[in-house]
Amino acid sequence: MARGCGRAVRMRGSDAQFSAPFSARPAVTRLLVAAVAASLLAPSPARAIDCRKAASPLERMICADAALRKADAALGSAYAGLLHGTDDAEIRAMLIASQKRWVAARDTWLGDLDAADARTIVLGAIRARTEDLSGRAKSDPARPHWIAAALRQRAFAARFTGGPFAGFDTACYFLPVGQDRVYGCFGSRRFQNGDRVCTLSDDWASGHTTETRTVGRVVDGAVRTVATCTIGGGDDAECPGPENPAGRWTRPAAPAAATASATTAPAGPRAVLDVELASDAEAETWLSTCLTDPAYPPPAPVPAAGTEPGSRPPARAGDPNGK
Repeated sequence: MARGCGRAVRMRGSDAQFSAPFSARPAVTRLLVAAVAASLLAPSPARAIDCRKAASPLERMICADAALRKADAALGSAYAGLLHGTDDAEIRAMLIASQKRWVAARDTWLGDLDAADARTIVLGAIRARTEDLSGRAKSDPARPHWIAAALRQRAFAARFTGGPFAGFDTACYFLPVGQDRVYGCFGSRRFQNGDRVCTLSDDWASGHTTETRTVGRVVDGAVRTVATCTIGGGDDAECPGPENPAGRWTRPAAPAAATASATTAPAGPRAVLDVELASDAEAETWLSTCLTDPAYPPPAPVPAAGTEPGSRPPARAGDPNGK
């Protein structure tokens, strides 16, 4: 885990689960976004493979193997059951988009595995996804956990005004972890409250994740960055927190950098719900503070005269540590 304000993302693979701290700018995102953009535009649900129409080598491998066919059918059944568990249009749209992402990631990242490894990895991935879609909410075992999580996510967002800059941008991958492939989702969660926009962005690069926190303000129809920091690495300053008092925020120099960092509203609407980018309690606390405190983030402390940033001030006379 990263220091102080870090949190963990749970990734699912064939038989592996692990946690890693979150991150920010899309390094691998462009590869999958280009591959799946067209498939996400179609409104129909992504269901089990129709082996009469199997086209790709991966689909043909699944259809030719009894265990893989059985696993794929069980996944289709779990997904259909999840869809039937709600008539909420926004939640259904989220579920459909999520399953299409998973299918696209499966085809993109598992479609060129070595023959010796492919069957085991694909079977594990299908079974892990089935288990995930079949989970029940701990607080209400009669309700699927995906639907319960979406309702919690909506309730949190309803505490703020929302706006054209709010929403989710998500990309998912099967990442190599040893001999396995682990499914993980990364992206940006943007929340808006009046002219304040606060963003949590996460990304995977070089075997670890990094989270970037961004505070922005809407000016003349565009979001201008007020401050940024990172958890787990990155180009920006490390976020301050209880366990990282030396952390700091990076603030763009005005006015040139403010203009360069301005972000206009997206051409189309972003997803309003995405359980695969759910925020934990610590992240929600940060978002609430960021969105409701107009003075956030606090100004950087001014170092005492004669000291370098991050160094200890001179000891006072009589201080037992003084020399």
